[in-house]
Amino acid sequence: MWGLATPAHTTYAPFDSSYFRGELVGHTDAVWDLALVRDESTLISCGAEGSVKVWDVTGTFGGSLRLSWTFAGLLDEGEERDDVPGVTAIEPIKVDLKKVAVAYQNAAIKIFDIESGKDLMLLHVEVDDGLVAQVNSIVSHPTMPILITAHDDKYIRLFDIITDAAGFSLVSGGHDCSIRLWDILGTRACVQEISSHREKAHEGVLDVQFHPSLPFMVSAGADGVVRLYASS
Repeated sequence: MWGLATPAHTTYAPFDSSYFRGELVGHTDAVWDLALVRDESTLISCGAEGSVKVWDVTGTFGGSLRLSWTFAGLLDEGEERDDVPGVTAIEPIKVDLKKVAVAYQNAAIKIFDIESGKDLMLLHVEVDDGLVAQVNSIVSHPTMPILITAHDDKYIRLFDIITDAAGFSLVSGGHDCSIRLWDILGTRACVQEISSHREKAHEGVLDVQFHPSLPFMVSAGADGVVRLYASS
């Protein structure tokens, strides 16, 4: 864990060890995603070994593990399981920050209660035989009970986790280096395509995000470039 540098800190300033706040040790394989919730007092992490861990990070240095679970349920302290699918992404439910959505290699998405680790909902993806539909990214709509997932089978899927109807746009990024804007409510079609990143190591756009309140969008590419876009 790291503290953020002050605005006066320059790119090539000497390394300042005081920014290092400690390590959180618990996963036994690669950590694929992190999410801060509850005014940044709680950190949620997920690993390729299949576990989701909830950490208390209110202290000045490091933090402590509060609870851990897998696809099959809660884990006791020190317990490990090797018969569960790996976790690929996590996303707090923005309309209910007591819950977190967890995506798995087996194309399933589960919603859990952050405080108790209770399994609340399973979202199942139907795929053709032989296709791999691992979930690679998951996004919660900022104002509506909707989850959007991106899969290995090149599909973007929308899940209504209650039932609500309203208009909104979606942005997606792909390894073909394209960024696409989609009209979800009306035509459900791509309304704009942007190609501003270059391919590197067979990868293109790694992440795209809308600003929560301003008309800006940002993308990060495998080419090492971060680009900022403004809506006209």
